[in-house]
Amino acid sequence: MQVIALSEEIEGWDFPEGATWCVYDYASGSYEGSGTAYCGDGHNKFWSRNLGHCSCYGPLDEPWDSLGLSDLRMYLTGDTTGIAAKIQEMGFAELRKFFPS
Repeated sequence: MQVIALSEEIEGWDFPEGATWCVYDYASGSYEGSGTAYCGDGHNKFWSRNLGHCSCYGPLDEPWDSLGLSDLRMYLTGDTTGIAAKIQEMGFAELRKFFPS
């Protein structure tokens, strides 16, 4: 399992069964946090997870949602999260192998 944290690290993950990679962006504040995680299995199966939370619960309390490839591309290349720009800034070109053309 390859896990790439684009900002703060989180411990205690329960990854989806079959996932081989996960990339996430997370930032905590005073009594809250925000972020998103994306995982895949290398065979066109993808998941996302909202990491946003208040002090009542933690970033890993939300369930994983299944995604299709077109949804994943929309999230990573659209303006919905900004995670794609952060991946490019940090030079994670090796992530391309996880995304089929």
